[in-house]
Amino acid sequence: MHRYTTSSGASTAYGESDWSNARLMKLMNSGFYELRNNLKIDSGLYYNASSGYCYAGAGNATKSCSFTTTGLKNNITRYMIASANWNLGGTSSKTLYANQLYTSERGTAVYSGHTTMWQGKVALPYASDYAYAAAFGNGSSLLCSSNINSYSSTNCKNNNWLYTQFKSGSAWLITPYSGNQYDPWLVDTTGIGNYGSVAYNANAIYPTVYLNPDIVISKGTGTSDEPYQLSADTVTSSQVGEYFNGYTSYKNLDFAYYDFGSSVSVIAKFKIDDYPIKFADIVANWETGGFGLVIDTDKKLKFGIRTTTGSAYVYAASSGAVSLNQWHTAVGTYDGTTIKVYLDGSLVGSTTISGSIKSTSAQIAVGADPYTGGSASGEYFPGYVSEVSVIDQAIGASTIATYFSKSTPSTTTYTNTKTLVKAKSTSLNSPTLVKDSIYRGKYFDGTNIYLTKGFANTSLGSKLSVVVRFKIQEFPASYMEIVANTESAGFDIYVDYDKTVYFDLLTNNSSSYSTITTLPSSLLSTNTWYTVVGTYDGTTQKLYFNGKLVASKSLTGAIKPSTTPIIIGADPDSSGGVANLFKGVISDVIVIKDVLSESTISSNYAKNVDYVTNANTIIKEIW
Repeated sequence: MHRYTTSSGASTAYGESDWSNARLMKLMNSGFYELRNNLKIDSGLYYNASSGYCYAGAGNATKSCSFTTTGLKNNITRYMIASANWNLGGTSSKTLYANQLYTSERGTAVYSGHTTMWQGKVALPYASDYAYAAAFGNGSSLLCSSNINSYSSTNCKNNNWLYTQFKSGSAWLITPYSGNQYDPWLVDTTGIGNYGSVAYNANAIYPTVYLNPDIVISKGTGTSDEPYQLSADTVTSSQVGEYFNGYTSYKNLDFAYYDFGSSVSVIAKFKIDDYPIKFADIVANWETGGFGLVIDTDKKLKFGIRTTTGSAYVYAASSGAVSLNQWHTAVGTYDGTTIKVYLDGSLVGSTTISGSIKSTSAQIAVGADPYTGGSASGEYFPGYVSEVSVIDQAIGASTIATYFSKSTPSTTTYTNTKTLVKAKSTSLNSPTLVKDSIYRGKYFDGTNIYLTKGFANTSLGSKLSVVVRFKIQEFPASYMEIVANTESAGFDIYVDYDKTVYFDLLTNNSSSYSTITTLPSSLLSTNTWYTVVGTYDGTTQKLYFNGKLVASKSLTGAIKPSTTPIIIGADPDSSGGVANLFKGVISDVIVIKDVLSESTISSNYAKNVDYVTNANTIIKEIW
């Protein structure tokens, strides 16, 4: 935990136990910088998108890396981790019990100049965690009833699951020693809770995190044989919205070159995961002009405007920080004289300015700072955004208070006669992006959400492979389509009421669809991921279920051309309508004018891979 700067507090040859400035903290968390060669280097091992570096170990060196192979290996895992307030109260007594340690850690007894609270994502266990981890037994047969300084006893040490995890070595804890500046708590090799000098003890670390509130235990009993498996796949009203990862994802609303004159209102519901190290744009079209609704590095909500009479952006800002991991409604308005910003229905900041809004050629973007031409330059937003409206009018405080409050997002956006952009939660990038502990995908509600892909299979010929990965929220009364362009032609893969998957083809040699199914070998369950592949090579139609061939059928002829586009999540008809909509999550959809081999299907079915990408690929949707 060695603190490496001497700019504040009391640094000594022994180091300093100030977690809020510790090198270890900076290495484990994003957004904490180290100055090296006059350049700011993001040293976060946990989340290192800004620099692209990983910690290499000796000498605090960094190296290029990819988090697909190093650290937390996917965004799904990282997004499960919440930002939390970590208590940094300490104690100078070793003869405390678990409840007493807990109270001390949340108290104000710290070494002079040290903070009692730190906010971040990855830290270390508390001394009280270690104390509570001992098995206390039942009734009169207490296995460990000692204070932490007596945990070397067999009954305490051997029945403490944390010490068992630590093995035989010593391990650092986050709790400081309040009597001096250089000792934090540790667990020593004997099992006793002890203190150690940070500069002279090379102890193990066990990263500790809090999980986001929507994480649930999907299965497992918590034993070594059946460990807990976590999931975030519950699709509830509190999760409605498009998720933006904070470093690459954004959505253009395809609206630019508009002269707003001297009035505008920008509205969005949002839930931010982490405070930014620079602007995090919720909605913006600023490119030497326009507007931006943002969270700034000071954690405040701001609405900025650049007018034709000014040389810089002018902002109205909230007085306090925006809460993390909570849905908010943000509204920014400008009426020609005043910029105002509202949070959860209340006016939280205003500033005076004059002039017309300077027009810009940048598109209106959600989740990032847009460039002219449709790309993004940065300022990515980490979290959910829902219900975006841009209005050519400054709406009033009473309207904002009425329609925009602290409630979770609904399914509608604000609309009046001057609404220019209206994007509800299911249309920011329809359908909604969701995630769980295994895959991320898009949620289809079974009512009105589907994706249209602009391809009518006029040239499929006699070779086809269709890959789908999905999980069902509930089974249909009749059937529901995963992917289709059937209209007396074409192909589809669908789920039937009998809990099976079907693959249909219509060729020029047939008067009716050729159908093969997983029945009866594989019945489906809800909330379970499956990968299904259908292939056709001109002579045989095959169906693979989770990498295994489960059905095949002789078939000849070219696939009959369809006049409908390929639809994901619904069944198209010739008049442009849809039916039999899918309810659940679809992760991957790949359509190829080629035949995937059985070995390729078997080896890749459980992976987030493209299977094949070449000139024959028609659709590749991998979320």
